[in-house]
Amino acid sequence: TLARERGGARVEPIRPPAAPYERFVARFPYPEPRDQARAIAAVLDGLASCTPMARLVCGAVGYGKTE
Repeated sequence: TLARERGGARVEPIRPPAAPYERFVARFPYPEPRDQARAIAAVLDGLASCTPMARLVCGAVGYGKTE
């Protein structure tokens, strides 16, 4: 099955360079809520692994900040 094929696949890990990534993150004026921080960490962990990632992350600009 497709799931079994994906499960055995290996890919090159992706890790953002630390210093440019930290500069990018520092540009955002608001701290992330815990759930958003967990989602970011999970995506970065998935990208750094050697397995294909099947993840969809979506969000709405301003959602939660103006309510």
